[in-house]
Formats: sequence, C-alpha cells, structure tokens
Amino acid sequence: MKCSASQRLALRSEAQASGCVLFTGQPSQRYAQISDDEGAMTLAHRLAFALAHGPIPDGMLVCHHCDTPRCVNVEHLFLGTIA
Repeated sequence: MKCSASQRLALRSEAQASGCVLFTGQPSQRYAQISDDEGAMTLAHRLAFALAHGPIPDGMLVCHHCDTPRCVNVEHLFLGTIA
C-alpha cells in the first residue's frame, strides 16, 4: 500500500524544541523536496501549506516566519511575494 503525500510528510518530519518541524527527507539545495500524490516533485513546505490551507495562488510564495527552509510547521508558514 502506497502512502499518501501527507503520510510521507508526517513520517519524515521531526518536531524541534524551537517549534519548527523539520522535514528530514532528501534536500534540494536549501529546501527539501517530496513527491505529491500525483508523483510530481514539490517543495515540502509548499506541500505542508497546501495540505493545511488549500491551493497556493499563482505567483505566491510560501514563506517562513522562522527563516528555517526545511521547516514544515504550518504555523510558521505564510503566503508572500518576492517583494
């Protein structure tokens, strides 16, 4: 039985004393990647945000209040722009 993306995200995440939840899967540059339910690679923090809040609008970034790129704690994530 294949795990869903949300199950894989949970299985590969570790809570930290700082409040961050770090994704421990394979990193891509500074940010960790994970495959979504369709098999496409996506950034772990973007998947976590989308699972919690729904689709990410075009042109929007998922930013970290904690400035920790591997953090997938949805309480640390918010939508923003490059500006």
